[in-house]
Amino acid sequence: MNNVRAKICTPQFLQTFKEKFDSEYYQMYKSRDRQAVEELFDSPAVFESNRISFNYSPLVVRGNESFGIRNAKNIYTTFPNLTLTQASTEEFWFTMLNTFYLDYIFESLEIRDTPEYLKNMMFMGTTRAFFSQHLSRAWWIGYRTYDEEHISNPWWLLDFLGKGDLHGKAFSLFASTFTNNKKIGLGIIEGIMLSQRHFRNVQYTYAFVNKYFNALGGVKILDILTREQVRDITVKLLDDVWKGQYPINNKDREHILKSVAR
Repeated sequence: MNNVRAKICTPQFLQTFKEKFDSEYYQMYKSRDRQAVEELFDSPAVFESNRISFNYSPLVVRGNESFGIRNAKNIYTTFPNLTLTQASTEEFWFTMLNTFYLDYIFESLEIRDTPEYLKNMMFMGTTRAFFSQHLSRAWWIGYRTYDEEHISNPWWLLDFLGKGDLHGKAFSLFASTFTNNKKIGLGIIEGIMLSQRHFRNVQYTYAFVNKYFNALGGVKILDILTREQVRDITVKLLDDVWKGQYPINNKDREHILKSVAR
């Protein structure tokens, strides 16, 4: 499907769907009743967007560890011109998932089929909202890791971040509001990449660095830092940890260091 118009629903349609999900709608998905879902979304409350057109490309459900990377690249390049407001709209991602990407839902349910899993897939929720709903999560990971300055491969930092548990690391890295400033997230990823000789590319490392910048934000306005400064601060922090010059408990050391011996 090329150059098709995206779809979005009204806030009331989404609210009603949430209220009736457990009692009425979950069974449609559990029984893989495509016709019932399509009829539900064939509603005046679901309409074409006159602002967003796209070329459809299917998502990867599972496979090797790169499936999350592939989906982030796919969704971000499919919708590269979304405004941040549009990309923050739950009604948009919810409707797109249940119409154009319905195959993804059904294929995902072959792996895990519970009401809570399906809710997390469809809805933004309240905690780290952008990174729970699956299409939204893919877009925001793509947006926040796409490096326009790296002409030869704008995805180089996503390729590094995505080794292993991409979604866990993304949750930890982007949990704080200061990473709404894209350059901060890019600087942290690059700093961890430069420190990978001694440090694991795992969720704990991103959570540790995130915690440090949260504390730093109390004494320094993070938004005035350049990306290079964020990178260098990250490298110095981890180097100090490696040398034993920054206090860290033994449990955290075991989680983030490749070797606890110096």
